[in-house]
Amino acid sequence: MLASLAVVLVSLLSWSARFFVEANKVAWALCPILGRVTHGAVSNDLSGLPRARWPWYLWLRERRPAPLWRGTLIPVTPQASRLVVATANVLCSLPDAGAREALGRVLDVEPDLVGMQEWSLARVRLLRETGRVELVPSMGVRLAADGSAKTTDYVWSTPVLGGCAVGARADRFDLLSCHSRVVSVVRRADRPGRWLGVEPARVVTVATYHDVLGDETISLVNYHLTPGVQARGRYREDRPLLVAKHRAEVRRLQRYVDEELALGRVVYALGDSNFDGLRLAGLTSSWQGREQEPGTLGPRRKVDDVHGPVRPDAVARLSTGSDHQAVVATWAAQTQDLPST
Repeated sequence: MLASLAVVLVSLLSWSARFFVEANKVAWALCPILGRVTHGAVSNDLSGLPRARWPWYLWLRERRPAPLWRGTLIPVTPQASRLVVATANVLCSLPDAGAREALGRVLDVEPDLVGMQEWSLARVRLLRETGRVELVPSMGVRLAADGSAKTTDYVWSTPVLGGCAVGARADRFDLLSCHSRVVSVVRRADRPGRWLGVEPARVVTVATYHDVLGDETISLVNYHLTPGVQARGRYREDRPLLVAKHRAEVRRLQRYVDEELALGRVVYALGDSNFDGLRLAGLTSSWQGREQEPGTLGPRRKVDDVHGPVRPDAVARLSTGSDHQAVVATWAAQTQDLPST
């Protein structure tokens, strides 16, 4: 009896410690928002102001580590008509230094559009090192770059829930709108290891941009679907609840893609489907015609993908320190000029 009580007590203490650590990360990331609520406008200029008179929310910001990504993007010119789209699942358990390094490796290839998965709200400050950030839903809150970002860096949209952040080059794209769409709700899981035996909800991010270079409207759909549903290239028969959840997520994801296509937009859907061989109607997988290439999760499973209007001219995998490899798809010319495949 005493041993059981001790186990329960230790578990409660462990969960409490983890909660306070994550809460501290979120508070640190949202210092500018808290300051806006309590002090009005947020200023980054502390020169000449004694530390004793600093607003309380800036004490945490002082402890921020130096960013690892110091790259400078090549400004977009009318001749640079290619489009580079990248997706990366950055494991949520990676420490901040590892997540910052993974983000830096992805941005080193200078993608025009970016989708990140497992990118929690606690990592907002890492995005601010490379550009300005909007929360989704925005609630009127926009976080400026922290001063280390260049003027030609990214405009980010990061959801409060779901972990699917999206970004676009600020010198090429104007953000028109961004919102979250639910593809599944919390359900009972038949997958071992899930806390309390439940599978979390899944939320995708849909962002719409105006491409200044191509003079077209582009929608970027970033998804991260339920894992653990596939074995030997097929849905698992021993996990019917999990499989039903994943199938429903794919149907809703397809519906959201169809809605964007019906509006006459150029659509790119990217992310981690946790299913090797996922295809979306109306779009072309980057792995179409490249089925024999190595996987992004393990030696063969290509669960990370970028779906576009046509097959990309080139696809590369990129190691980031996460369990997944990032995927970078390149279209050599504007999509309307590419032949259909």
